[in-house]
Amino acid sequence: MCEVLWQEGDDLTMAAGASAAAEIKFELVLRHGAKEIVLGDEMKAAMMGRDASCDLVIADPKASRQHARIERRRDKFFVTDQSTNGTYVTFAGEPELVLRREEVMLRRSGKIAFGHSGAEAGGDSVEFSIKS
Repeated sequence: MCEVLWQEGDDLTMAAGASAAAEIKFELVLRHGAKEIVLGDEMKAAMMGRDASCDLVIADPKASRQHARIERRRDKFFVTDQSTNGTYVTFAGEPELVLRREEVMLRRSGKIAFGHSGAEAGGDSVEFSIKS
């Protein structure tokens, strides 16, 4: 069965064709101490936590062994909390967000803290920035 439309009307929804927009490549730069990791086409995900097998090893005692995961989905980057004490995300110029078994899309630049506010002195944190 098929439907043939021979007239357009206001109640008709037309599907847009695939656009050939220029593809912009985005990368997420993660900085922790002297270590820098770039997520993009080559590396699509990174694990952060106290465990030695993590891509970024966090020394903070409030951090879980596998505290949070950052992954690329299409041209966006998401941080997902997998911890006991929560993940604190601060975007430049915005109030801090607390994630508890949740995720948020990363944008522009900011800081990720593990198990406590990034405003607290002495805590371990990871800085991030998105580059095109």
